[in-house]
Amino acid sequence: MYILIAILIGGLCGLIGRNPILGVLSGIFIWLILWLCQSTLAWDFPIWIWLVIVLAVGAFMGGYVALGGIMLSIVMLITFATTSRMFHSKRYGSLVELNEVAAESFEQDYVPIDPENMILVDRELAIKYANATLEQDAAIGSICEIHEVNLINLNGTFAVKTAAGDELTLSFDNEQVYIAPLEHRSFWKWSKNRTTPGYVLVSAQRQNVVYFIQEVNGEPLKLRYLESGYFGDYAKRHIRKAGFRRVGLTDYTMEIDDQGRPYMVVTTYKHTIGWGGNKVTGVVVLDVQSGETSWYAPEDAPSWIDRIYPMDFVEIWVNDRMGYVHGFWNRGFAQRDVRQLTPGTSAVYVDGQCYWYTGVQSAGADDATSGFVLVNTRTGKAKLYPIAGVNEQASAEKIATYKIDAANIYPSDLLMYNVRGEATYFATVKGASGEFMGYAFASVQYRDICGVGRSISEAYNAYLKAYRSAKMNIGLDGDVDAIKITATVKAIAFEDGNYYLLFDEIKGKEFFAAPETSKELKWTKVGDQASIAYREGGEISIPLDGFDNVLFNF
Repeated sequence: MYILIAILIGGLCGLIGRNPILGVLSGIFIWLILWLCQSTLAWDFPIWIWLVIVLAVGAFMGGYVALGGIMLSIVMLITFATTSRMFHSKRYGSLVELNEVAAESFEQDYVPIDPENMILVDRELAIKYANATLEQDAAIGSICEIHEVNLINLNGTFAVKTAAGDELTLSFDNEQVYIAPLEHRSFWKWSKNRTTPGYVLVSAQRQNVVYFIQEVNGEPLKLRYLESGYFGDYAKRHIRKAGFRRVGLTDYTMEIDDQGRPYMVVTTYKHTIGWGGNKVTGVVVLDVQSGETSWYAPEDAPSWIDRIYPMDFVEIWVNDRMGYVHGFWNRGFAQRDVRQLTPGTSAVYVDGQCYWYTGVQSAGADDATSGFVLVNTRTGKAKLYPIAGVNEQASAEKIATYKIDAANIYPSDLLMYNVRGEATYFATVKGASGEFMGYAFASVQYRDICGVGRSISEAYNAYLKAYRSAKMNIGLDGDVDAIKITATVKAIAFEDGNYYLLFDEIKGKEFFAAPETSKELKWTKVGDQASIAYREGGEISIPLDGFDNVLFNF
């Protein structure tokens, strides 16, 4: 198709300009531009549009500027009439079905999470850990680099060989990890090596757990089709040439299957409103080693694929849904019932399933939110939870007023979790130079309820303490049960500013409490009996709401 267009334009330029050399040079130039652009453009235009563009370019290059301008103006007018939100706001507002559900359903849809299973390593730290690991191998570090990390949910067991020569068997059960493929440092490194020797895995739920993997299940890794490849090895160009020239492609992300084999997953889409109204049609899966490509509809995509519906599509769809509730002009002027997304969208995981999370606020609101939206990244189904509170920016500013070891702290991007029945922001916090400092919890609903600490348990306990200080009960309904029993102390330890206890009568659970929970904690020994109060919501590590050693009477 590129050659045909180049011949047509070149021929027209030669005829109009009465210069064969001009025609040949114009044809070669147009073909080169089209070939270079094929990796980023989907030629999703009706044939008559192509003909008008060809004629207009020919007119321009032949000196007929007015004629070329008229032709291009026709194309622009038709584009505006068929695509503009001014004429099609209702259709844009119906691209996603946004179901507003009762606030109470949040606790059923989004089950409470054990803080130990939250994402404890943010993207910046993951890149830092990956680069530090790569730099340990000077030979590979001189030819390869880390461009980006992608958060995925990983299941499966596979044998690997690391850069250090260690042979390991890795097992994952709904664990979130970052994958960072090795990319070429430059054109010259690519031209000499053509492939890179593997990828880096960084655990998102365990600090400083990094694997530099060069071999999977006995097969050396040789990644060829990458973002840093050139010509035929450039991943985007390779996919276009594999039969996807007339298909919209977006959201190029690296994932690995349950056997540790790396793939590039790319969303395909089509225009449904002129040249707008993008609708997801499926995913292309590229084996970055062999170059094989496969296409799947969303419902048929392999289970290991996390993301099918891109974040930027979701943001546009939901904003249009809430913004055009009463039409185009209402959104810009009266703004009756208009709502909008808060700045920033993040990926959160619930039982291994990925969701896009973003807050919702009324048009013109400052830092208050009227709810939040969760969108399933595999199905595109969206739910709006009407739980009012404060937005991510306001909570981040509140967290930044705290200190750890007398040092200022700055939270990373906030993630939203269900903590003991309450919608809660969670973030890794860092110091002024970007070094890891600890963690922070902040209530979505109540601006002043926050907790920070060096360890996850310290921050968690501080958060619950803030609730108690505010005379509020957290986690009294839904999936969190209030329990009071008398139990025998099996073990007790003091760590990170908290007491940790095991009880004979309660198997598979540990409990923790700050010293101020009870003065009797520091005098308690193994074998003592104590009356304890706690709220259980499925966590393995549970904070104590009350502790009373029966031997003492303080």
